[in-house]
Amino acid sequence: MTILLFLSLLLGSTCILSGYFRFISNDNGHLKLAQYHFVDSLSFVANGLINGTQNLLRFKLSKDAISSLMVYGGCMFYCAGFVVDPLV
Repeated sequence: MTILLFLSLLLGSTCILSGYFRFISNDNGHLKLAQYHFVDSLSFVANGLINGTQNLLRFKLSKDAISSLMVYGGCMFYCAGFVVDPLV
């Protein structure tokens, strides 16, 4: 059942990466990667996760809320791959 592990890790990594890129993109959807350093982009992601979680708790669907859902869903798929695979 390593296929199940592989698919869940691939789906989880894709969701996390997509959510990360949505946090650091501007309003037009462009990424200026030369402008961002690693620490700057981590602060954007941390701030976006906090704002997105607050919006989710208020039932308000914003850009940050959708990105937070993608990151949380990716983490759940990633963890589920390691939990479910040894059981099968």
